[in-house]
Amino acid sequence: MSTFIFTERGLCFLHQGKLQWVSLEEAARLEGSQEQRVAVLLGGVEYRTITSTVSEHKTGECFPNGFMTRSERIKGGVSLEMGVREELLARLYNFFPRGAVKTCVPYGIAVRSFLLSQGWSLDGMLYLVVDHAGERVFITIIEEGAVLETRELIYQDEMRLAEEVKRSEKRCLEKATSGTILRIVSNHRTYLDIVRKSQPSREVIFIDEVAPVLGVMEKARFGIHFSSPSENASRQSQEIWWHELMRYSVGIGLCGVSIMSALIVSDMGHKADVQTLGLRETLSRNEASFKARVHQTYQDHLMSLKRISMEKSFVDLAGSFTSQWYLQRLVWTAGMDQRSAVEAVVITGSELKFTGCGIFKGCTMTYEIIGGQPAVRLVKESI
Repeated sequence: MSTFIFTERGLCFLHQGKLQWVSLEEAARLEGSQEQRVAVLLGGVEYRTITSTVSEHKTGECFPNGFMTRSERIKGGVSLEMGVREELLARLYNFFPRGAVKTCVPYGIAVRSFLLSQGWSLDGMLYLVVDHAGERVFITIIEEGAVLETRELIYQDEMRLAEEVKRSEKRCLEKATSGTILRIVSNHRTYLDIVRKSQPSREVIFIDEVAPVLGVMEKARFGIHFSSPSENASRQSQEIWWHELMRYSVGIGLCGVSIMSALIVSDMGHKADVQTLGLRETLSRNEASFKARVHQTYQDHLMSLKRISMEKSFVDLAGSFTSQWYLQRLVWTAGMDQRSAVEAVVITGSELKFTGCGIFKGCTMTYEIIGGQPAVRLVKESI
C-alpha cells in the first residue's frame, strides 16, 4: 500500500527515500498510480473548536454550504469540527476511485497521531509542528488534542520559513489557554537552529525523518469519513436518541432499586402484605409506562428485541467505548438451549478505545472497513 499527501496543488509521495511533488495531471500519467490500494493524507481541511452539549451540538453548522464535515469529541463539551470543500473530495475520488482508497485522514489528524506515537502527552501542551516536505512546508498547531490550523506553504528558505512560523505561533498563543506549554517539533534542522538562537527558552525537538507523518499512515488503522448536511442531521438524531435512551434506562433502574428497598423494609411490619401489594401495583404502572414510551419513541429499533436483551446490550455497548463511535448493527439471537448470542457492528472514530463492559467483556473483535470507514465487529456467544 502506498501513502500520498493530496492537496489542491498536487500530489506528494515518497520515492527512493525522497519526497516528490507532482501535479494531478502529471500523476495521472504515472503507470499504475490509480490502480493500487492507497492511504491518503488530505490537505486543505479547515478546523474549528466549539463548546456545546450533546443536544446543542450540530455538526457542520460552523461551515458554509458546499462543505463536507466531520466532528469528534475532544473532552468534556469540547468538539473538533473538520470541514473540506466538496469539490476537493470530488477531485480526490475522481483521481483515486473510492475502492482504491483504503483510508483518508486529514493532515492535521495524522500529525496528532504522530505525536501520540512518540509517547508525548497532549494534555496541557501546545504543539507547533513544522514538516518540511520537499518543496512544500506544512505548519500544524495542536492544543490539547484539538487541531487549530494546518497551513501549506511553498518552501523558499529557512529565514522565510522562520518568519511564517513565528506569525502562526504569535496568532495561536494569543488564543491559547493560559498555562499551556509550547513545544516546537520539526524535521528541518536549520530552522530549529534559528529558533534556538532567537528564542533560547523555547523547547524544540528535531525529528530525523524525511516524512514522519507519511510513516504513521503506513500503519494507520483509522480514517475520517466526511458527511453531507443530511448525514450530519441523521447522526445528530442518533446521538440524541442514545442520550435519551440512557437517561430513561437509568431512571427506570433507580425506580426499581427504590421499590425493592421498600419491599424489604415492608417485610418487617405487620402491614407487609398490604404494602407489598401497593408497591407491586406501582411497579406494574411504572413498567407499563416505560414500555409504552419506549415502544412509541424507538419502535423501529426495538420491535425485534426483548426488553431485557435491548437494555443490557445497549447499556453494556455504550459502556465499552471511551472514544467516539456509531452503531451500524446490533443483533440478539436466542438459541434452542435458551442461551443467547449478541453481535454488534460499530463504526469507530479516529482512535478506538474499547474496554469491554458487561456482556461484551471477553467478546471476539474483528476489524473491518465498511463503506470506506473503519469498523469493528463484536461477537459474544453463550450468554
